[in-house]
Amino acid sequence: AIGTAEERTRQKVKRQEEVLQAIGAGEVTEKRILDKVGDSRYTREILRRLLAQGVVSRGGKGGSNDPFLYTVVHGMLRPDGSSFPGRQLVDPGLEVRLRRIEAKIIALLPP
Repeated sequence: AIGTAEERTRQKVKRQEEVLQAIGAGEVTEKRILDKVGDSRYTREILRRLLAQGVVSRGGKGGSNDPFLYTVVHGMLRPDGSSFPGRQLVDPGLEVRLRRIEAKIIALLPP
């Protein structure tokens, strides 16, 4: 095991803060974010999650001539650049998966 769930959550929050700080106040390419924070599947996942939450926005088409540019949505960060409590690592797909599991369990229960 890598550690307790609490330790893993702390690591995720730390990485999320690092991603947000890498974006900062301007428009930043994904490559620059990954260069600053570390290019991993995990970092990319956090970036996509922040996008799905509406914490960051993305412009551009994603090609080499028009790369994605990420910006932090106004009002989503404190003046010191950290995220507000409660904006930590909400997985938008989790609710969908939980609803599917719930529906399967209900279907298996007797009437």
